Amino acid sequence: RPRTVAAAATTTAADDTTAKQAAFDEVVMKTYGRYPITMVKGKGAHLWDSTGKEYIDFVAGISTCSLGHSNEGLTAAVAKQMSEMHHVSNLYYIPGQGDLAAWLVARSCADKAFFCNSGAE
Repeated sequence: RPRTVAAAATTTAADDTTAKQAAFDEVVMKTYGRYPITMVKGKGAHLWDSTGKEYIDFVAGISTCSLGHSNEGLTAAVAKQMSEMHHVSNLYYIPGQGDLAAWLVARSCADKAFFCNSGAE
């Protein structure tokens, strides 16, 4: 049966956050040394924790959020793509992939583009 990260009813927001962090640690491998901060919202280069404190995200989600959090243009582009198709294997011709490759080749020193992923996504 699926397990969820949920905390029992508590008296304060801080207690609730601590309980949620403890529940998280019960089901998520400790592969990172996590800071005791729970991020709950992002906009642009800014993040907010569960207490409402604002931070500047200097690590950009470890370089995966270079356009910022909640970027309207990116959200619209992803929603448009998801409404057409989610993922297509490199076993097939993908027109958008060819368009992107042409764009990259025209703007770089590369003769061709190579698309892959680690498989961990």
